[in-house]
Amino acid sequence: NVGIGGTLGATGAVTFGSSLSVTGVITGRTNITAQGTSVTVAVQTTYIVTANSITLTLPASPTTGDRIGFKPKDATINNYTIGRGGNTIMGNASDLSVDAAVPFDLIYNSTYGWVLA
Repeated sequence: NVGIGGTLGATGAVTFGSSLSVTGVITGRTNITAQGTSVTVAVQTTYIVTANSITLTLPASPTTGDRIGFKPKDATINNYTIGRGGNTIMGNASDLSVDAAVPFDLIYNSTYGWVLA
């Protein structure tokens, strides 16, 4: 186990334990969190999604510029929901069904709601 107080910088792949791996760069976040159960997510956080059939609900009162990242832990994570938290996602008043193991970020804009960043 390695304890980190402050900032972790890495180039290339970062591996957590034996089952969670992040490859590439995750920037502009204060938190990186592995998430395998339904929860309301926090802004300025990247979520490593570790389970299917869960709902990650966006905050109800975001401000313009708030950003949240979602990254599946591997190719088997391809069936989860982003709950809209009362705001629109890409201009739609519907939750977002994620059906592909693709990382993405959402950024909030007071005119358009949550949009792909």
